Amino acid sequence: MQISDGDMGAEHVLEHDAAGIYLGNLNTVDSDLDLPSEGSLGSKITWHSGEILFVSDEGKITRPTFGVGDRVVPLTAKLTFQDATLEKQFLVTVIEQEASHDIRSILPVHVDIRMNDIVKLPAFVIVEKEDDNFSVEKVKWDDFESKSFDMPGNFDIFGCVENTELKAVAHIKILEQMAEDRSKDSKKRVFEFPGESVKLLEGSQFIHAQNTFLQYLLSIDDDQMLYNFKVAANLDTKGAPQMTGWDAPECNLKGHTTGHYLSALAKAYACTKDDKIKKKLCYMVNELEQCQKSLSSMDGFHDGFLSAYSEEQFDRLEEFERYPAIWAPYYTLHKIMAGLLDTYRLTNNEKALVICTRLGKWVYNRLSVLPQEKLDKMWSIYIAGEFGGMSEVLTNLYFETGINEFLVAANYFNNDKLYYPMGEEVDTLDNMHANQHIPQIIGALKLFEAQGNRKYFDIANNFWHIVTQDHAYHIGGVGENEMFNRKGAIASYITTKTAESCASHNMLKLTKDLFTHIPNHTYMDYYENVLVNHILSACDFHEASGGTTYFMPLSPAGQKKFDTFENTCCHGTGLENPFGFTDAIYFKDKAALYVNLYIPSEVAWDEKAVTISQTTRAQYMTKVTFRVKGAAQFLLKLRRPSWVVQPVVISINGEILQDVKLNDGYFEIDRFWNNDEIELQLPYSFHLHRTSDDPTIAGIFYGPLLLVALSDNPEYMNLSINENTICDKMKVKDGGNSFELEGNVFIPLNQIYHQKYSAYFKVNN
Repeated sequence: MQISDGDMGAEHVLEHDAAGIYLGNLNTVDSDLDLPSEGSLGSKITWHSGEILFVSDEGKITRPTFGVGDRVVPLTAKLTFQDATLEKQFLVTVIEQEASHDIRSILPVHVDIRMNDIVKLPAFVIVEKEDDNFSVEKVKWDDFESKSFDMPGNFDIFGCVENTELKAVAHIKILEQMAEDRSKDSKKRVFEFPGESVKLLEGSQFIHAQNTFLQYLLSIDDDQMLYNFKVAANLDTKGAPQMTGWDAPECNLKGHTTGHYLSALAKAYACTKDDKIKKKLCYMVNELEQCQKSLSSMDGFHDGFLSAYSEEQFDRLEEFERYPAIWAPYYTLHKIMAGLLDTYRLTNNEKALVICTRLGKWVYNRLSVLPQEKLDKMWSIYIAGEFGGMSEVLTNLYFETGINEFLVAANYFNNDKLYYPMGEEVDTLDNMHANQHIPQIIGALKLFEAQGNRKYFDIANNFWHIVTQDHAYHIGGVGENEMFNRKGAIASYITTKTAESCASHNMLKLTKDLFTHIPNHTYMDYYENVLVNHILSACDFHEASGGTTYFMPLSPAGQKKFDTFENTCCHGTGLENPFGFTDAIYFKDKAALYVNLYIPSEVAWDEKAVTISQTTRAQYMTKVTFRVKGAAQFLLKLRRPSWVVQPVVISINGEILQDVKLNDGYFEIDRFWNNDEIELQLPYSFHLHRTSDDPTIAGIFYGPLLLVALSDNPEYMNLSINENTICDKMKVKDGGNSFELEGNVFIPLNQIYHQKYSAYFKVNN
């Protein structure tokens, strides 16, 4: 931002008006921009596009044709006031048009039901494209309404499918008795420890990051976080400054950061028991209660409503208004409800539950009168219809209150466009927004836990396997420019806009929840990778800025950019992340303790009256020492990381164990423990992670850590290495703080701050 000569008064006007320019989410632009011509203090604004082919000077958007790729266009605002001028540049990413491949075939729908059960057909069918990829299309079934049949038999129903003359067919089989009962015991097999039972110990970046973000939370102005809510409710803002970025008064997503802030405070208190945090949380809840009461008494509002704006966005969504005229009102509502519910669950704040319950009833009352066809169309609208984790939070609210209407409301957010193909285990994720859909999958798993219908578990588990196997970068992060791409396409999409942080935040939630039903090491291998190499790397723990990266650049000469001012979705989840570092370290069942992650920490297992700690003297967790304080019989399960290629050595009180049983990826030691010391040696080694679509492109790992080369070269670095030579060629330097290969310096990605780096390399095939 550059200011020409002029008086200070004019400069102040220009800086204020420039800061107030808000154009929406510029990372995925597919519709015209509303460019202001005047600032709030009177400056005149003119616009200049760096590439008018895609963004005109008036803000008209022309999307590149499919195959050209997204285009990043500099758009410059020139502000003038009196004799002073100022220029501010925005980068607009115009996303390419969707592929228009012809439909080759339509996969048939198969439905087996018992007599007298209601036949329900999906609103979408799976289609195979000419490029061999799969997608979904809307279907209208011929003369069919949901009904039941009282005689066994087979029959077909046909349907018309959008964008093709081909017919869809559903094969219906009516059975006297189902061959397999699709219901399943939805009880969890293993359980998390309560937040206060696990704490981080000194000796890792994790505790440092947590302490840094705690300092940031304590510095936040609570009244600023409440500003938009107070304005909406006609209450005194107490002189607080306005929110900024995605929470600015003129932004249609305002209020979402406040929801994340509630969750962050609640999780921080559970981790630290800091009374100052609890005081802030109580103040926030008390003030939000007053906002809810005020809104409920105002004309045009319904009882229980709470948000940072009126009900207008919800009204317009029901009229199928699109972004940017409205921006995901149920997404923001989810953040508020989740923050309130976290506050109740983690701090026993009953008032937070009362507020959330009233808001949940408002959701039920609003949606229960809408037909399913309207709901399906609302949820299918890009960005405007995004609803975050509404099904998850409503199901959780049902668990806490027992009010059945909340479970009914959770099912209003079922999305056939996603749920049906995932239930069929077909990858239709190409060109779908990653973080719009991951929370919906978490919601499916919660519905399984509440209702016991196995199909919801299959939806969640199939999705997890599809994403982690065919859509994840080497750090476990997903999405390029927020979007899933075609199956297995990784090297083709290594850019500066890879791996959105809040997508990884939600993938960790999904992974942890799946693990409670299937306690297999595969889930925790992925969890460790994302936590160590993406979530920790995305935190600005060098200073108390509260910053988190939106994207994690993985292309050559990548550079982290920590979001602090913009209040993006990733900034919101980023406030929560450091207080979730302990979430998956330990799990338990009645007889066993699972150790999933090797992070200096301590867990109090109250049922066994023991405390178990793990520490290390080394920089890396190559040698972990566990100490059991107390005496009890239990099975200790230590995860064998997938990156370990050499023998793991385990000793108890100095005696090496022989032939330790390995089951589902966990070493198992069953004994009566009595103030024992266990030592676990996990040999680190160097290994490559190649991309599936181009094996000559690879990342380099040292144990669980992704290593990046310090480099500002925008081209791929060529390295003469393969799986057989990397261990000999990579040299440890500076006491293990860095590494050297072919004259290049490497350090772990989670130690990078503002340096430029390369995360993928050209290697020998």
